[in-house]
Amino acid sequence: MLDLKEVHQRLEELKHRRRDLNRMFKDELDQNESYKKIVEELKVLREKKKSIENVARVSCFGGSDELERIKEQIKDEKQLLTDLALNQYVAGQTVEIVENETRFVPQFSVKFKKEKSSYAEEQRAVRAESHPTRTFLPAEKAGEALVTI
Repeated sequence: MLDLKEVHQRLEELKHRRRDLNRMFKDELDQNESYKKIVEELKVLREKKKSIENVARVSCFGGSDELERIKEQIKDEKQLLTDLALNQYVAGQTVEIVENETRFVPQFSVKFKKEKSSYAEEQRAVRAESHPTRTFLPAEKAGEALVTI
């Protein structure tokens, strides 16, 4: 049977190799003068495009924030739909939406994200909690304790 850690390690190695290859590719492009020239032209064109879009947006919406509010509402509704579907799934209910003879079924995925606190710190905390009668002095206070004896 496959082990999560082994698969994760292989995935990390592949990602590292991909990063290396992408760096090599970017280095090659950075040395190409015609590429640099085209990139600069694209930047100018993007800025022109953005200014035209902004003028059109102001003339169309007149400074209204309705579009932004709708975007935020869509984001909130998607999150609510996800939460409801997951709760139904956990409860063992059928999770589907039928609309106009079209059936929508959920697609669940799992992502692993690195925690902000380190695993080693958590293990030290667990060890410290498992020995409540022991007290651990911080390193700086341990030195002071030795000096005062």
